[in-house]
Amino acid sequence: MTLADDEALAAAAGTPDDVLIQLLSHRNWHVRWEAAQNSEASDAVRLAALATGDKDLAAAVGQLGDALSSTVLEAVFDHPKRDGREQLGCVVRDRATQERLASGPDVKVRASLAVSNEDLPEDLVRKLAADRRAEVRACVAKRRSLPEDLVIAFASDRSANVRWWLLCMRDTPEVAALLREDPDEMTRNHARRVLGEPLT
Repeated sequence: MTLADDEALAAAAGTPDDVLIQLLSHRNWHVRWEAAQNSEASDAVRLAALATGDKDLAAAVGQLGDALSSTVLEAVFDHPKRDGREQLGCVVRDRATQERLASGPDVKVRASLAVSNEDLPEDLVRKLAADRRAEVRACVAKRRSLPEDLVIAFASDRSANVRWWLLCMRDTPEVAALLREDPDEMTRNHARRVLGEPLT
């Protein structure tokens, strides 16, 4: 069989679980990914993918989001690699799972949830905006839309990185005016460029 045949088999509806499990160890990552994400695969396939310890396969399973059974979801949370939880955070719409990710110990998982999940309710956006880690707050600042009070609060965040991303994502005169005297030179001068003012 050719690589294209293997890819097609891994992705095809109706491919038996035992074949999909074999394909999880294929030399080509795309075949492995397709097998892990096969739309008709059982929990046994998803759990076998996680059991490989392969972070890419963990990501492939996590990316299935709300389609995961409770058994596989728990396995994603228990997995030693964070990649599955990061991908889960990008797509999951289930409120309880979002809350669990937002309260989890891994900074990168919270950051992934903050920046990538467009279905995050406002109260969880606010929770992440108050995160003790600047990496998470910066990812909230990167969101396409934010409540106005959070924009104002982020303009005086103690982290220059948070203020920079706030301005980069919203280089409007209104936001630039909040940052035209910023202590960080790069942020301050970018704000002044937006306002058409001399640099410092």
